[in-house]
Amino acid sequence: MARGPRMTREVQESLVRRICEHNSLNIGLEWIGGEALTVGIDFYRRCEDLIARYQRPGTNITSPIQTNGTLLNQDWVDFLRLNRRYPLSIGFEIFRHLQNSLRKGFGVYADSYTIVSRNLRILKEAGIPFGVLTVIEPATLEIPAREWLQAVVEHGIRQVGLQFSYQQIYKGNLAKIQTYIDWIDQLFLEQAKHNEFCPPDQRLKIRESFYLYNMLRGTNVSYSCCHHSPAICSDFLISVGEDGRVYGHCDAFMGTSGEDGEPYLVGSITDQSFASILASSGLDRIRRSLARGREKCSPCAYFELCQGGCGFFKSMSSRSNGSIASGFGDPIESYCAIKIALLSYVTDPQRAEIIVRSYGHLNNRSTLPGIFIQTEGLNG
Repeated sequence: MARGPRMTREVQESLVRRICEHNSLNIGLEWIGGEALTVGIDFYRRCEDLIARYQRPGTNITSPIQTNGTLLNQDWVDFLRLNRRYPLSIGFEIFRHLQNSLRKGFGVYADSYTIVSRNLRILKEAGIPFGVLTVIEPATLEIPAREWLQAVVEHGIRQVGLQFSYQQIYKGNLAKIQTYIDWIDQLFLEQAKHNEFCPPDQRLKIRESFYLYNMLRGTNVSYSCCHHSPAICSDFLISVGEDGRVYGHCDAFMGTSGEDGEPYLVGSITDQSFASILASSGLDRIRRSLARGREKCSPCAYFELCQGGCGFFKSMSSRSNGSIASGFGDPIESYCAIKIALLSYVTDPQRAEIIVRSYGHLNNRSTLPGIFIQTEGLNG
């Protein structure tokens, strides 16, 4: 596998120390990479040692790992079984032809479908929590939603997030979008049928329908989706590169620039605390840009639910210039079309009942942590 710059031990220690000194009681630290497992188990063992050294009493630190799942083995299983703060988010395309074309590996990893399928079974047998993130491409839509969902269940997957194809959804035309909407409608119906008539431990959570369920539960619920948080995302979600530089947004905007041509770089953990970075003029510039964008969306009938959506996906609009706020307020294009279709499950009582049928048994609420930090560039 290709290897690139890695986070040094010094930056790793600075990162964990800065996280632990932040005054939030709930902190999420997500490891993204490259491929986040190539750094090896010792990297995460050292994280545990550093957290044990610096963590303040009464705080909670979760540390999800985003991975393609090909490098998992018994050593990883043993580590993850003992260290439950590291739930896995695994990129997997459910069907062999989709996985081996969209996530093509090389050499012994060429048939990644077989490798990841096996590793999902191992994780399930070991009782290690994981979710799957899957890309919904035009080829996915050729599979009936019922057949797709059944395959998800047969793989032992109980949590799955849908990553809509950037090119097809966010730069697509409205005719193409309708095929996605029709497929998702059928998928939510099949999910409701499945969850009504299966044992509790086999019920399936689809990220996109679950944040709709959270919306239906009341206006004071954290929506479990940063796209629709009432708070500006830069207030609680930032990214750290392998060199310790901090960006005032999620990993989606890494390497991009704002309306003024300046990068979204807001500081460095090597010489600044997260509290000072969050209070910095650079981060305030990003917040103000997002706030201006949201204001342009505020007349929309769906604004109270949508909160303007995500600046990254908005910026992919054909009318925008690629900056974090420029797409807000545009006439309805593909991004808004699919959001409106999803939000109709909140505004339409008959469609809302489909979501309630899937999740009415749940008592827990999915909330965003006090601060969420994503680390990029573990291995390039």
